Amino acid sequence: MQTRKKGTAFSRLILAITLVISSLIVGWATIGFTTDFDLARTPEFQAIVFVGMLLLTSFSISFARGSLKLMRLESLTRVKTRAFSAFSVIFIILSGFTIGLLAQKVYIGTIRNGTGYNDGPWSTWHTDPCNSITITWLTASPNAMVLHYGTNPALLDQVYNDATLVNLHKAISLNLLPNTTYYYRIPETFSTPHASTTFTFHTAASNLDQFRFAVLGDKQPTDAHLLESNGFVADGIIAQNYDFVCQVGDLASSGTDVLDWHKTLDSLARIGATAPLLMAIGNHDWDGLEGAANWRQLFSYPWAGTEAASFYSLDYGNAHFVMLDNFELFYRMSAGQLAWIVKDITSAKARGATWIFCLFHLSIFTTATSGMLEDLQRLLVPVFDQLPVDAVFFGHDHDYEHYNYTYGANNLVYSPDHTWNHHSVQYFVTGGGANLEVDYGVLTMKPTTYDVEWYNLTTSNYETIQYEQRPWNQSRYVTNLGFPRNYTQYSDTGEYDGKYFYHAPAIESYFDFAPTIGLTYGEQAYHFMDVQVNGNQCVIRALYPNGDVMKGPGDAFPQIYVLQK
Repeated sequence: MQTRKKGTAFSRLILAITLVISSLIVGWATIGFTTDFDLARTPEFQAIVFVGMLLLTSFSISFARGSLKLMRLESLTRVKTRAFSAFSVIFIILSGFTIGLLAQKVYIGTIRNGTGYNDGPWSTWHTDPCNSITITWLTASPNAMVLHYGTNPALLDQVYNDATLVNLHKAISLNLLPNTTYYYRIPETFSTPHASTTFTFHTAASNLDQFRFAVLGDKQPTDAHLLESNGFVADGIIAQNYDFVCQVGDLASSGTDVLDWHKTLDSLARIGATAPLLMAIGNHDWDGLEGAANWRQLFSYPWAGTEAASFYSLDYGNAHFVMLDNFELFYRMSAGQLAWIVKDITSAKARGATWIFCLFHLSIFTTATSGMLEDLQRLLVPVFDQLPVDAVFFGHDHDYEHYNYTYGANNLVYSPDHTWNHHSVQYFVTGGGANLEVDYGVLTMKPTTYDVEWYNLTTSNYETIQYEQRPWNQSRYVTNLGFPRNYTQYSDTGEYDGKYFYHAPAIESYFDFAPTIGLTYGEQAYHFMDVQVNGNQCVIRALYPNGDVMKGPGDAFPQIYVLQK
């Protein structure tokens, strides 16, 4: 009899542990699942959901305890077994659901405790670029916040202060004057190698239609060589004196590692100290809930999503910028975000926006190592075409590529419903801020085939077309571009140094899909995008860090694109 009791107790323990572990697993999956159903639309709705789920879980736990106490495992009837099995499933779902909901609330990031260094500062727009700004910086030890600012660098007569002792500091200023240069100083010694201790930003004019901005991607420094490449790309951007700078994700090598944030801020804060930053989240930044929370703590924007999402938009002059989150639901975008994109851009056009720019991280088109992201194409390309959007910038693959794609121009679409008038959209891969695709095997990767299902508007039938992707040709490169070493992290032998491999379909195509999506040119080189808006004209250029325009072999492929309204 004693043996039976011990066996029964052991069985109960195993059952309890199984319930707890199963609940945690379901809870982890629920973190993304709940967001897809928009269960956190408002704080009030969240409170109702949390209270309800907690009550249900408390009831479930009490019921489980009573069941375990009363049951005799050695004498269970079939009815009791089925009942308990059903209850176990309900318990796991309810507990996991609650864990998932709570996890979204408690993941507020570790970066608020600092990196152990004085990092920063950098500026982001709080709401309207005409009259608001947020200045952010990190300190090694918790201290009070003090920031002196004004319109005269010799007389910073305004003070923003907060006596709360914190590591992560955010000075939010509203009701600023439009079209005004502000100067500011922070009484901290920053580890970031700034050229001056007086920093600046310029508010936008209310009816602005002439401005200039940069776009770069994929910094993620980890070693001395990548810190070096990050530095000379940053130097090139700073030298151009842009009104603001956009970044398309993968700032840090790991968003959960605060020291990685310190490394990337070494160059990023030099850019952001004098030009406001518009950031999109990348997979390395995201790196799970903690990384995403760190990213959101560091960069303050007028968020359009819930706590688990990081997408937003801003008007600047006669342009509208849409910053998307490819990782809202563990490398997926929700139906809610897609609906928001349509509503947001439609609203911006109704307000009179001349230009629409969309920025995100994942390579919606690429001939490099990430491979073709067909799901992302099917999700976003029809939306960008129908609205339409003028230019799309993204990274993920560490190179430069340009596509001039008119979806449906060849009568191939994803759905028979896509019969509207189609538009030319400019797509730019701009992941040239870190080690390049040569280090990931773009010259040696094995050929890969993709089967893509299209709907043919001419035949009114679905058809599947197979496309082959091949490695870039090692014999096609340009040299002597006049800036430091090209490949850093894995190519320490110097085998590829000074060789900037290109992909020009007019000479040789490495992907059968390239003609369909309008690839014009690609190159393995550090670079950033230069965008100049002048009323109804927009000029987009790919620049090397020294400011030269990317032109390809024999200057035959100058990467300058003029858009006209």
